[in-house]
Amino acid sequence: MPRWLVILLVLYAGAGTLLAGFMAYNPTAEERLRRKLNLPTYTYSAYQTVLSNHYENRLQLWTERPILFLGDSHIQYFDTSIISDHIMNLGVGGLTSNLLREHLRAYEINDAQILVIGIGINDLMRLGSVQAQHNIRALIKDLQRRDETWFMMEVMPVNEALVSSTQNAEIVKFNALIEKLCVAPCRKLAVYDQLLGPSGQLDQDYDSGDGLHLNREGYVVLSNTIQSALGVKRD
Repeated sequence: MPRWLVILLVLYAGAGTLLAGFMAYNPTAEERLRRKLNLPTYTYSAYQTVLSNHYENRLQLWTERPILFLGDSHIQYFDTSIISDHIMNLGVGGLTSNLLREHLRAYEINDAQILVIGIGINDLMRLGSVQAQHNIRALIKDLQRRDETWFMMEVMPVNEALVSSTQNAEIVKFNALIEKLCVAPCRKLAVYDQLLGPSGQLDQDYDSGDGLHLNREGYVVLSNTIQSALGVKRD
C-alpha cells in the first residue's frame, strides 16, 4: 500500500473519531448553563429560573388578594382568565413537588385569597412512584401550615401509548394518596375520571397529541370543574 494512502486513511479515521465524539456529546445551551451554575439535572433550567423570577416580580406588584394557580405545565398552559380575571397563573413547565415547595418559600405568598395546586406528574415520570409519594407528602405538609383555603388537583390521566415513563395505575395510586392527605383546609379537585376515555387512557378528545397535555376541549372540562369548586364567576 502506498505511504500516502496509509497517511490518508489514518487522518480519515482520526477525523471520524473526533466527529463521532462531538456528535455523541454536544450539550445544549441550557445544559451548559446548568453546569456553569452547578445545577443538578431536574432542578431549575435557565428557562424555569427566568420564569420564576418574573412571577416573583409580578407578585410584588399585585394590589389585591389574588387566586393563585401554581404547578407544572398543566397549569402553565391553562388560560385561567376563562375562570376569573382575579387569577394569577404561576405555572412552570417541568416543575416537581420539591421545586414547588421552593417556589412557595421564595415567593413569600402570605396574602392569597385561594391557592390552586396542580403538581405530581413530573415526580411520577422522573422520580418513580415511591419518591413521588414521599415528595407530595412533604408538599402537603407545608401547605397544611398555611392559612388560605387551597385546592389540590388530581394528577390527570395519560395515554400510555405515547407516555412510557409512567402508567395510569401509578397515577391512580398517587391520587388516592392525595385524597387521603387532603384534609381541611385542603380541598381535592377530582379531575382524573372526567378526563379519562373509554379505553382507560387520556380521552383522545382532550389530548393535545402528546398523550400528556390537554387541548382546548380538555381545558374547558378542567375550567368548569375548578370554577364550580371555587364558586367564582368571571366578571
